[in-house]
Amino acid sequence: MTVELFNQEFEGITGQLKSYILRITIALQMQDIVHDTYLKALDKLHTFRATHH
Repeated sequence: MTVELFNQEFEGITGQLKSYILRITIALQMQDIVHDTYLKALDKLHTFRATHH
């Protein structure tokens, strides 16, 4: 395969590749945010005062 042919093939899938990478990146960022939120809440658990209505 030549460089020119490789470039043509790659350009043909660039849109799909960008879309796939974006979905993965968003999912990973979401997981990081959830994890960070859990750790912060766990760290402050001792300050939580449950009240019943």
